[in-house]
Amino acid sequence: MSLELIIGCMYSGKSTELMRRVNRYKCIGKRVLVVNHALDTRYSKDPVMVTHSGEQMDAIKVDDLKWVVPINYDVIAIDEGQLFKELYNRVMYFVEVMNLNVIVAGLNGDYKRQNFGEIYKLYPVASNIHHCLALCSQCKDGTPGMFTYRITDETDQLLIGSEEMYIAVCRRCFTKTN
Repeated sequence: MSLELIIGCMYSGKSTELMRRVNRYKCIGKRVLVVNHALDTRYSKDPVMVTHSGEQMDAIKVDDLKWVVPINYDVIAIDEGQLFKELYNRVMYFVEVMNLNVIVAGLNGDYKRQNFGEIYKLYPVASNIHHCLALCSQCKDGTPGMFTYRITDETDQLLIGSEEMYIAVCRRCFTKTN
């Protein structure tokens, strides 16, 4: 039983890395349940997880992890972890009571660089934390982008969107624009 976290800003490859890890488990015969949040309909309303580059993987979509009953599975892979209420309690139950391997991918912070959801609560109990980085979309000189920057005037923390609402930026560009 293990808990792996894949965190980072938008466009940093979190879902792609999650898919890569799912496929590794499948290659050794592990049964993997892929879970995505029901709000994530940016690229498809179908029961799939989709990356920004269009890669897809079958998944169940739920609005609450209490609906996930991982009977006959060895691994649970959760995408968009920041969107799930009670993430910490459910993940700890899967790992420590059900003895499952769990991989959670999600944003390391919101567009204001504040905690988003409960992913941060999993840091102290994670077996492994992989921090994905994008490239800065503002200076475009190859500098690593580690922050999600909102390019609209909306102020709600939760605003589902993609390229029309968010870009990845480096520290210098984030502090310049705020």
